[in-house]
Amino acid sequence: MGEGKIIDGCVTCPWHGWQYKPMDGMSPPPYEETVATYTLQRVGDRVLLNPKANAEGTVVEPVACPPTRGDGIENSPRENVGREVEGNAGGDVGGDVGGDVGGDVGGNVGGFYVGYLPVPVREKKFVRQVVVGLWVITACTAALVAAMQRNPGVGQWAYGESVSLTGYVLDLPYAAIRLDRNTRVGRKNQTVLLVNAGKFGSADQTASRVGQHVRVSGATITRRGLRMVELDSDVQEIIMTHDASTYDAATIQSGADRKSEADSVTLVGEIIDPKCYFGVMKPGDGKTHKGCATLCIRGGIPPMLKTFPPTTPTHPTTSTSTSTSMPTKFSSARMDTTGTTASHNTPPTAEYFLIVDQDGHAANDMVLPFVADPVRVRGRLSQQGDVRVLWLDANDIERLAP
Repeated sequence: MGEGKIIDGCVTCPWHGWQYKPMDGMSPPPYEETVATYTLQRVGDRVLLNPKANAEGTVVEPVACPPTRGDGIENSPRENVGREVEGNAGGDVGGDVGGDVGGDVGGNVGGFYVGYLPVPVREKKFVRQVVVGLWVITACTAALVAAMQRNPGVGQWAYGESVSLTGYVLDLPYAAIRLDRNTRVGRKNQTVLLVNAGKFGSADQTASRVGQHVRVSGATITRRGLRMVELDSDVQEIIMTHDASTYDAATIQSGADRKSEADSVTLVGEIIDPKCYFGVMKPGDGKTHKGCATLCIRGGIPPMLKTFPPTTPTHPTTSTSTSTSMPTKFSSARMDTTGTTASHNTPPTAEYFLIVDQDGHAANDMVLPFVADPVRVRGRLSQQGDVRVLWLDANDIERLAP
């Protein structure tokens, strides 16, 4: 009611339009609602209000006051309306009460707020300080929360930027091609995994084309030296070309480029879906990404093991090998994620292994219960070109405590 106005002789609520007569607080017929009235008394140029409410329906006699500020200057209609509402007792009586609340300056003074009148200087200053303080607290909190987040990595997804690549389809249970030299980027980007749009792999499109020379187009997904192509959703076709090198095709078809299998190794890390991890999602690993990673791997995205530093594969204690070092093929140097050869004096970084089952088939269903969890795996390690393949059995995977 403090923000209301006098309309048709009644104090009118600006929100719902309810009206009350200023003399007795009763609603005009046919309504029967009432509000309390208060006794007024004029002392000099001040109007006093008894804070004890009268019984509802009690008639209160108005107190007459000249419509001036006290300095002989007549009030404006706006100031008189403000006093009428501030009094909250009705009609001209409301203006009299304003003498105590805002007699010297009509409107919002002395802590009494009316929405349609100017905000008092004191309240305006207070609100301004509160707003500035809240902005500062919000900015500091946002900066603190951002600083506490882990680095999502440097993965990039060139969404909407289709590229065309040519190469040979590899003999793997997942869709992958060995790039021609003219489409490689650096020394490590020889092999590119292929996936379809959404959470689906594309192994069905390459299963019958091992060793064939093909051209694919799609958006690249890269993270340091790792590379994947999401095939164009409006094409999703692998077009066979006919300028293949007979030697390279035969080599890939026969699997002769696959290196000999290494001795058994033990690795600690996390099973990830590389599509999201390479750059489609940030973060693309950990518990926050478990649900998405599970759907991706179930849909055919190739599962990979991302190791935790230190990443040097070690022989299990039950191994029959008497050597305590890595097999010769993997011990002389380590290929880091930037595509350069790193010595053993270089601080270790995460490494990545494509997972297959013991028979060399896709391991998607086998690893589903362990996706996004810290795990220790014991398996065999082989390498095909620049792809390191980890051969596992379900019993070789051990979930670790977070």
